[in-house]
Amino acid sequence: MIFALLVACQARRAVGDDITADVPAPHAYDASVRDATRELRLYTDGLTTSLLLRAAWLDPDFRRAMEAQRAHVLLLEPELRAERLAASLAEADAAHVFVLSADSQYREDLRFGFGEAEPWRVRLFAAGRPCTPESIAEMEPTPLDLDLLRYHTRWGSLWTVRFSKDCGEGPLVLQVTGPRGAGELGWRTESSE
Repeated sequence: MIFALLVACQARRAVGDDITADVPAPHAYDASVRDATRELRLYTDGLTTSLLLRAAWLDPDFRRAMEAQRAHVLLLEPELRAERLAASLAEADAAHVFVLSADSQYREDLRFGFGEAEPWRVRLFAAGRPCTPESIAEMEPTPLDLDLLRYHTRWGSLWTVRFSKDCGEGPLVLQVTGPRGAGELGWRTESSE
């Protein structure tokens, strides 16, 4: 009986090794997350954190790294990996997408939008031209999201903000404003496609 169990465990390990070898861990994924992420801290009266915002721009380079990490974690088949990467890059061609991780000591006001009714408003400046979002949605993060978006903390909330590519290219500046402060986060738009 013990011998049969050992043989079964050995066989399982060999299969797992073969599958994992087919989907290698992405090189320096943590560095890719750091490169895509910017942080903004706003304080009320210099003491109270009115907003701690970490945002990642899902540019083509970061999307490639994310899809490689997803393929590694989920052990995706080559066809599905290629399909997911193509869909993600197609979205990058159509829109500027940002994922925000936000926390505040004013939790009741931790909502984002682009109208006057929202506590925190978001807009994008693409090459100096202002744009309002096409959509802003709060996410319910999955364990995979938490692995891919490593800048997110368990105390914050996650938001996806999408802007049309019609806004333009050039340096991107994400502006966040509200009654408790304002700030900007910036990204250059070079890509190693």
